[in-house]
Amino acid sequence: MRCACGSLAAQSLSERPRGHESCSIPARPIPAGVLASLRHRGGVHGGVAAGALAERFGDRKAIIWGAILYAAGLILSSYAYTPGQHQLLNILIGFGIAGTGFGVVLAVVGRATSAENRSMSLGIATAAGSAGQVFGAPVAEVLLQSYPWQTVFVIFAVVILASLAALPFLRSPQVATKAELEESLGTVLVRAFKDPTYT
Repeated sequence: MRCACGSLAAQSLSERPRGHESCSIPARPIPAGVLASLRHRGGVHGGVAAGALAERFGDRKAIIWGAILYAAGLILSSYAYTPGQHQLLNILIGFGIAGTGFGVVLAVVGRATSAENRSMSLGIATAAGSAGQVFGAPVAEVLLQSYPWQTVFVIFAVVILASLAALPFLRSPQVATKAELEESLGTVLVRAFKDPTYT
């Protein structure tokens, strides 16, 4: 998650209005706000898809697919040279962010830890994502001084894919029992409101 958040911060840094340097016909500059808006729209819709994917096939598969979409969007963006291509690829990146961001990762952490340690675990996971945003931007700025933005996108795509090596260390949450799956929403809400730590 830290890699995903860092890459998001880095991408925002390199989204200065631009055309493609190798294009002989000058392209209209892409306002950074348009790209960010499309990426966030992809993230909103992707969040629903990532949650459904995680529930259906498991959290790890959702995170893997999110990382693949995120990295693919960054790599393809490094080759894109029209405003339309950049806009469409930012939607793809948004779907990738949804699969690697807080929504899926915090659900994994919350289910994998005991009730006594859950608050601390969620706090550490959230802080790790924030640290990625804090450190990702300066790292990107340093890289942008030595490499073109296309290369920086590819470097961050590789970092995101490399972060998948941490997945085997995530403890899988226990599978719900048949009785738990058949509980009504009302029963679950009554039990939640009776729990003093919930209210």
